[in-house]
Amino acid sequence: MNESLPEQGSSIDFGDPTSNVYSNDKMNKQFFETAAQAFEELTTKYFNTDYYQYETFKNWAVIKTVHDAKRRATTIVYRCKPQPSDEPYTLFGLKTELDTCAELHFKDLLANVELETLENLEYESIKRIEWLGLQSDIIHVVLKDLNFLSPGREVVLARHWRKVNNAYLICNRSIETDKVPKSKKKIRYYTRFAAARYTPALDNENRCIYEGLVSGDPKEI
Repeated sequence: MNESLPEQGSSIDFGDPTSNVYSNDKMNKQFFETAAQAFEELTTKYFNTDYYQYETFKNWAVIKTVHDAKRRATTIVYRCKPQPSDEPYTLFGLKTELDTCAELHFKDLLANVELETLENLEYESIKRIEWLGLQSDIIHVVLKDLNFLSPGREVVLARHWRKVNNAYLICNRSIETDKVPKSKKKIRYYTRFAAARYTPALDNENRCIYEGLVSGDPKEI
């Protein structure tokens, strides 16, 4: 892992992760383009400016507020209302302040993707399938079964990340690849946006503001 971050607008990398980074594989190029396009749409429509100049969820409807005493954090869940006419799925947002440095948390999240199951109890597993470049990869996320009669979901995502202004952003979009066949025990769902932005807290650089944005088809039954 690099000790210092690259210049503004450049990638956040960890060196040459695999020999596949510079692969000429056509499908990998297509997956990279999917991830990069999703990132471009995200930063244009929603996470497009400095957090302190424009709050993405400022005018969104608040669904609920949850206080976590253990983490000493309050999480607010939002729903975009009215729904943008060009978005096919309902947009949901999540915002909380974390007791961690934005830079270190973001780097750790990328370098140790499998450990995210320790933070998100809904995850059964999460695995990096392949690198698409120094700032892009493919991951497979499996959610736990809801109950005995309701199987959990799974999704394959192409991801792209960058530092933009003072924030660290990552955006995911669903893809299909024969490297991850559909499971008979899980339901494959579609995600149009699954994104996060980490911004240093204004009054304390050792804390950060986390914003999550998600939309897609959960394949509910």
